[in-house]
Amino acid sequence: MFSGLYDLPAFYKGDSGAVKRLVNDWELTSIVTLQSGSPFSVICNNSTTWFSRADMAATAWQESGSVESRLNGYFDPAAFSCGAANTLPPYGTSPRNFIVGPAQRNVDIGILKHVPVTEKVRMEIRGEFFNAFNIANFANPQNNMLVVDPATLKPTAGQISTSASGPRVIQLAVKFSF
Repeated sequence: MFSGLYDLPAFYKGDSGAVKRLVNDWELTSIVTLQSGSPFSVICNNSTTWFSRADMAATAWQESGSVESRLNGYFDPAAFSCGAANTLPPYGTSPRNFIVGPAQRNVDIGILKHVPVTEKVRMEIRGEFFNAFNIANFANPQNNMLVVDPATLKPTAGQISTSASGPRVIQLAVKFSF
Protein backbone atom coordinates (compact mmCIF):
# COMPACT_ATOMS: atom_id res chain seq x y z
CA MET A 1 0.00 0.00 0.00
CA PHE A 2 1.17 3.49 -0.81
CA SER A 3 -0.47 6.74 0.20
CA GLY A 4 0.59 10.28 -0.43
CA LEU A 5 -0.38 13.93 -0.26
CA TYR A 6 1.01 16.43 -2.74
CA ASP A 7 0.59 20.20 -2.59
CA LEU A 8 0.18 21.30 -6.20
CA PRO A 9 2.37 24.26 -7.19
CA ALA A 10 0.92 27.75 -7.59
CA PHE A 11 -0.38 27.97 -11.14
CA TYR A 12 -1.27 31.68 -11.08
CA LYS A 13 1.30 34.27 -10.10
CA GLY A 14 -0.60 37.37 -11.19
CA ASP A 15 -2.05 40.25 -9.17
CA SER A 16 -5.73 39.21 -9.01
CA GLY A 17 -6.52 38.02 -5.48
CA ALA A 18 -9.75 36.28 -6.54
CA VAL A 19 -7.99 34.27 -9.25
CA LYS A 20 -5.18 33.34 -6.84
CA ARG A 21 -7.74 32.02 -4.34
CA LEU A 22 -9.51 29.99 -7.00
CA VAL A 23 -6.56 28.55 -8.94
CA ASN A 24 -3.78 28.12 -6.36
CA ASP A 25 -3.41 26.02 -3.19
CA TRP A 26 -4.86 22.68 -4.34
CA GLU A 27 -3.83 19.34 -2.81
CA LEU A 28 -3.78 15.92 -4.48
CA THR A 29 -4.10 12.73 -2.40
CA SER A 30 -3.86 9.10 -3.40
CA ILE A 31 -3.96 5.63 -1.92
CA VAL A 32 -2.65 2.78 -4.08
CA THR A 33 -3.26 -0.78 -2.88
CA LEU A 34 -1.61 -3.80 -4.52
CA GLN A 35 -2.18 -7.18 -2.87
CA SER A 36 -1.54 -10.73 -3.85
CA GLY A 37 -4.51 -13.07 -3.61
CA SER A 38 -5.47 -14.82 -0.39
CA PRO A 39 -4.80 -18.54 -0.06
CA PHE A 40 -7.61 -21.07 0.28
CA SER A 41 -8.22 -24.81 0.43
CA VAL A 42 -10.57 -26.94 -1.64
CA ILE A 43 -13.02 -28.51 0.79
CA CYS A 44 -15.86 -31.01 0.99
CA ASN A 45 -18.52 -29.85 3.40
CA ASN A 46 -21.99 -31.37 3.77
CA SER A 47 -24.13 -32.59 6.64
CA THR A 48 -21.80 -35.52 7.41
CA THR A 49 -18.37 -33.93 7.14
CA TRP A 50 -17.05 -30.77 8.72
CA PHE A 51 -14.76 -28.78 6.43
CA SER A 52 -12.64 -31.69 5.32
CA ARG A 53 -10.15 -30.91 2.60
CA ALA A 54 -10.76 -32.58 -0.74
CA ASP A 55 -8.67 -35.47 -2.01
CA MET A 56 -6.24 -34.75 -4.83
CA ALA A 57 -7.43 -36.85 -7.76
CA ALA A 58 -4.91 -35.32 -10.20
CA THR A 59 -1.96 -32.97 -10.04
CA ALA A 60 -3.00 -30.72 -12.95
CA TRP A 61 -5.54 -28.60 -11.05
CA GLN A 62 -4.39 -25.15 -12.10
CA GLU A 63 -6.02 -23.43 -15.07
CA SER A 64 -4.07 -20.89 -17.16
CA GLY A 65 -4.96 -17.46 -18.45
CA SER A 66 -6.16 -14.20 -16.93
CA VAL A 67 -8.63 -14.12 -14.04
CA GLU A 68 -11.31 -12.72 -16.37
CA SER A 69 -10.92 -15.71 -18.70
CA ARG A 70 -11.16 -18.14 -15.76
CA LEU A 71 -14.31 -16.85 -14.02
CA ASN A 72 -16.10 -20.14 -14.71
CA GLY A 73 -13.04 -22.27 -13.96
CA TYR A 74 -10.40 -20.66 -11.73
CA PHE A 75 -9.23 -24.14 -10.82
CA ASP A 76 -10.16 -27.53 -12.31
CA PRO A 77 -12.67 -29.22 -9.97
CA ALA A 78 -12.10 -32.53 -11.78
CA ALA A 79 -8.67 -32.66 -10.10
CA PHE A 80 -10.36 -33.11 -6.70
CA SER A 81 -12.77 -35.60 -5.19
CA CYS A 82 -14.55 -35.95 -1.89
CA GLY A 83 -13.65 -38.98 0.17
CA ALA A 84 -16.18 -41.40 1.55
CA ALA A 85 -18.58 -39.89 4.08
CA ASN A 86 -17.76 -40.41 7.75
CA THR A 87 -14.12 -41.35 7.12
CA LEU A 88 -11.87 -40.42 10.01
CA PRO A 89 -9.89 -38.27 10.07
CA PRO A 90 -11.67 -36.17 7.41
CA TYR A 91 -8.63 -34.22 6.25
CA GLY A 92 -8.31 -35.24 2.61
CA THR A 93 -5.06 -35.40 0.66
CA SER A 94 -4.94 -31.88 -0.79
CA PRO A 95 -2.61 -29.42 0.96
CA ARG A 96 -4.02 -26.70 3.18
CA ASN A 97 -4.33 -23.20 1.57
CA PHE A 98 -2.30 -24.14 -1.51
CA ILE A 99 -4.37 -22.24 -4.09
CA VAL A 100 -3.97 -18.46 -4.21
CA GLY A 101 -7.00 -16.40 -5.21
CA PRO A 102 -7.09 -13.41 -7.56
CA ALA A 103 -4.84 -10.42 -6.80
CA GLN A 104 -6.38 -7.12 -5.68
CA ARG A 105 -5.50 -3.69 -7.13
CA ASN A 106 -7.09 -0.37 -6.27
CA VAL A 107 -6.33 3.34 -6.72
CA ASP A 108 -8.19 6.06 -4.80
CA ILE A 109 -7.58 9.70 -5.75
CA GLY A 110 -8.70 12.90 -4.08
CA ILE A 111 -8.30 16.57 -4.90
CA LEU A 112 -9.07 19.28 -2.38
CA LYS A 113 -8.80 23.00 -1.82
CA HIS A 114 -8.88 25.04 1.37
CA VAL A 115 -10.40 28.49 0.81
CA PRO A 116 -10.17 31.13 3.54
CA VAL A 117 -13.53 32.96 3.64
CA THR A 118 -12.85 35.23 6.62
CA GLU A 119 -10.22 35.23 9.34
CA LYS A 120 -12.08 32.52 11.30
CA VAL A 121 -14.06 30.76 8.56
CA ARG A 122 -12.57 28.31 6.05
CA MET A 123 -14.23 26.40 3.26
CA GLU A 124 -12.95 23.07 1.96
CA ILE A 125 -13.85 21.85 -1.53
CA ARG A 126 -13.17 18.16 -2.10
CA GLY A 127 -13.55 15.64 -4.90
CA GLU A 128 -12.78 11.97 -4.21
CA PHE A 129 -12.58 9.10 -6.67
CA PHE A 130 -12.71 5.64 -5.08
CA ASN A 131 -11.51 2.86 -7.42
CA ALA A 132 -10.63 5.70 -9.77
CA PHE A 133 -9.67 3.45 -12.69
CA ASN A 134 -12.68 1.11 -12.21
CA ILE A 135 -10.49 -1.99 -11.80
CA ALA A 136 -12.45 -5.24 -11.42
CA ASN A 137 -11.26 -7.13 -8.33
CA PHE A 138 -12.66 -10.63 -7.97
CA ALA A 139 -13.26 -12.64 -4.79
CA ASN A 140 -11.98 -16.16 -4.27
CA PRO A 141 -13.78 -18.87 -6.24
CA GLN A 142 -16.26 -21.30 -4.73
CA ASN A 143 -14.05 -23.80 -2.93
CA ASN A 144 -16.64 -26.32 -1.66
CA MET A 145 -16.86 -29.32 -3.97
CA LEU A 146 -20.38 -30.16 -2.74
CA VAL A 147 -22.12 -26.82 -3.50
CA VAL A 148 -24.41 -26.90 -6.55
CA ASP A 149 -26.18 -24.19 -8.52
CA PRO A 150 -29.88 -24.50 -7.63
CA ALA A 151 -30.96 -23.58 -11.18
CA THR A 152 -28.77 -26.07 -13.05
CA LEU A 153 -27.96 -28.56 -10.26
CA LYS A 154 -24.33 -28.50 -11.44
CA PRO A 155 -21.38 -28.08 -9.06
CA THR A 156 -20.02 -24.53 -8.77
CA ALA A 157 -16.53 -25.39 -7.45
CA GLY A 158 -13.88 -23.26 -9.12
CA GLN A 159 -16.31 -20.55 -10.27
CA ILE A 160 -15.94 -16.90 -9.29
CA SER A 161 -19.35 -15.30 -8.82
CA THR A 162 -18.65 -12.21 -6.72
CA SER A 163 -16.36 -9.21 -6.76
CA ALA A 164 -14.15 -8.18 -3.88
CA SER A 165 -14.62 -4.44 -4.35
CA GLY A 166 -17.15 -2.03 -5.72
CA PRO A 167 -17.21 0.02 -8.90
CA ARG A 168 -15.84 3.54 -9.28
CA VAL A 169 -17.49 5.94 -6.83
CA ILE A 170 -17.18 9.72 -7.11
CA GLN A 171 -17.88 11.89 -4.08
CA LEU A 172 -18.01 15.68 -4.06
CA ALA A 173 -18.16 17.73 -0.85
CA VAL A 174 -18.03 21.25 0.49
CA LYS A 175 -17.29 21.79 4.16
CA PHE A 176 -17.25 25.00 6.24
CA SER A 177 -15.07 25.23 9.35
CA PHE A 178 -15.63 28.06 11.82
